[in-house]
Amino acid sequence: MLPDHDIAFLCNSGHEYENLGAEESLKATAPKPEETHFWLHLGANLAARDWHEGLFGLSPLPGTDSQRYLVVSPPLLDPARRLFKGLAGLEGPYPSDKLSAGELTAIIAAGYPSVTGVFGVHRFHHVADDDERCIDASSVADTTEAFRNLLLEAGKA
Repeated sequence: MLPDHDIAFLCNSGHEYENLGAEESLKATAPKPEETHFWLHLGANLAARDWHEGLFGLSPLPGTDSQRYLVVSPPLLDPARRLFKGLAGLEGPYPSDKLSAGELTAIIAAGYPSVTGVFGVHRFHHVADDDERCIDASSVADTTEAFRNLLLEAGKA
């Protein structure tokens, strides 16, 4: 897919504690900013389901929660708008020099030159009812495909 690039995967925990896991990974494990062409941060709400709230309680919807945010380095804004078109919450990306949150803020502050991240707080974020009902497999596939294509775009730059 990107034969001239090495790919590192990090899985952090502890974002509830001032992004402790990301901070420790950035110090001890992650490749340095000058060694990194592109950083992709996938938050836990990657494709969280949307819900109706009404007279009969909560009812899951087939679509994704629109309260997820896509943040990209400014040169990636146009490709992100094109690639995430139709994906609720992600189709209007924000530039990383204007908005970030959570672990992505630490990644940007560490000086990584090109970043993209998704984050948000869906209805069941960090509560006991956050289970398989909170995702839809086809939404995960659609969102993952858009990130795959953005990764390819970023790899060419």
